[in-house]
Amino acid sequence: MKKYLTPIMACSAAVAFCAFLIFLIDLAIFGRGGKVCGIWEKTFQEYEGTNRGLVLMANMDLLCILLSLAIFGLLVLALFKHYGYRVLLLPIGGLVLFFAIGHRFLCFI
Repeated sequence: MKKYLTPIMACSAAVAFCAFLIFLIDLAIFGRGGKVCGIWEKTFQEYEGTNRGLVLMANMDLLCILLSLAIFGLLVLALFKHYGYRVLLLPIGGLVLFFAIGHRFLCFI
């Protein structure tokens, strides 16, 4: 079981970094004309078109950014004992994953 645990943790760390990038980019282009669709577009329909809806969407992005960074950080700390400084390559895997699947979440990539 232990031999399968470290690769699963490494893949999970790359996915968490990819999620961090997705939510970061979603927050960075918040309210701009180039944003065709957003992650939280259909979530707050009762507040659609109001400032309250925009604040709720921005808060959801911030919460998801912090959560994905916490998951990524904890996994990297746990993997550091096994892989050493090679864990610094995990963000590169997350970046590749972001460019591979990011367009499904964000319409502008």
